[in-house]
Amino acid sequence: MAADTITTWIAVILTLAIFSFLYKDNALFKLAEHLFAGVASAYVFCTQWQNVVKPNLVAPMLSPQTPAFERALLIIPLFLCLCMLTKAVPRWGWISRWALAVLIGFYAGTNIPHYVETSVINQIKSTWERPIVADGEVFAQVVEASTKNILFVIGVVSVLAFFYFSLPHKGRVGKPIGVLSTLGRYFMMVAFGATFANAVMGRVSVLIGSLDLLLKDWLGIAM
Repeated sequence: MAADTITTWIAVILTLAIFSFLYKDNALFKLAEHLFAGVASAYVFCTQWQNVVKPNLVAPMLSPQTPAFERALLIIPLFLCLCMLTKAVPRWGWISRWALAVLIGFYAGTNIPHYVETSVINQIKSTWERPIVADGEVFAQVVEASTKNILFVIGVVSVLAFFYFSLPHKGRVGKPIGVLSTLGRYFMMVAFGATFANAVMGRVSVLIGSLDLLLKDWLGIAM
């Protein structure tokens, strides 16, 4: 019970320290900010050590069951890890670029084909195979599904027309593309607005959690 009380008081003090920034930047806010950054960095370091470095690098190198050839290959990632640590020394910080180059190149080579397949090929396939008039037994459901499919296809075509800059929006061919381009702008604004609203709702949920801590857990006010 005492541990829960101490934990609640620490959480309340840090929450109020963060909220103090609403008045002005102050030392209490900086202390909470630096404490958060330090705890988050320590947590990430411990997590990476326990879940990545130790089982995939340290344990195989120290295990007598690991073949000599595989143990020799593990020297490469060990060397790259040590290169990353040179970032702490300004004089030798340029060595960390080797490890960053390998890391970025590896992830680019492995993730680009995946992103092309999921974000480009599958979306093109989904758009191409989407029926304009949906099938179904209930008329209301058919109308709803067909309306969604039509809006989906119009949205894709109009947004693609918005990014087509090779033809002026004049003449018999250019004017229809200009109309589609304007329509695509509206579709993108709706998408950006929905994304922004989702981000705001996420921040509001964090605020509700903080207020719940202050009013319910600390002051005992039922919400």
